[in-house]
Amino acid sequence: MLFGPEANLESGPVPYGAPTHRDMIEHVTPREFRAPAADLSALIRWLAERAHK
Repeated sequence: MLFGPEANLESGPVPYGAPTHRDMIEHVTPREFRAPAADLSALIRWLAERAHK
């Protein structure tokens, strides 16, 4: 038997397959630069509120 009953051939990941885009980004990007970007809208809103007072 080539595929067992637990094989998910429709939507499961392929073992030992090609890396996904996310895998490549995580591989080539240092951990320090993978952090989410800062929320600048909150900072601008805070500055606008302070300037308005």
